[in-house]
Amino acid sequence: KSTKSVRSRVGNLKDYLPHFRRILADGQLAGYYCLIPSAEQWELDSLFVLPPFQSKGIGSQILSQCIQESSGNLFFYVFGANHRAIALYQRMGFAVCKEVGKTRYIMEYLKKAV
Repeated sequence: KSTKSVRSRVGNLKDYLPHFRRILADGQLAGYYCLIPSAEQWELDSLFVLPPFQSKGIGSQILSQCIQESSGNLFFYVFGANHRAIALYQRMGFAVCKEVGKTRYIMEYLKKAV
């Protein structure tokens, strides 16, 4: 199956804005992410944890939550230079499935068929 961006099917920013979620830690805004559902593959877009909240397990929690919530495989784009994030994603079970240009990868979590 292709990792074609769900956004290309959505077509309009206002259509996927409702999928953006805030990350709160102790009542403070700690970051945000966008989980876009699809029948075939879900896309995690724009996962960002603000610097004061990094290295506290928040990113891992969000990834685990997205894996549990998605009903199919999950993918996202990541910059190849973001070695720290790539290491986290690999620890969480994601793998690079495609190189996009010279700067980005598509990483994917494949759900096991039950």
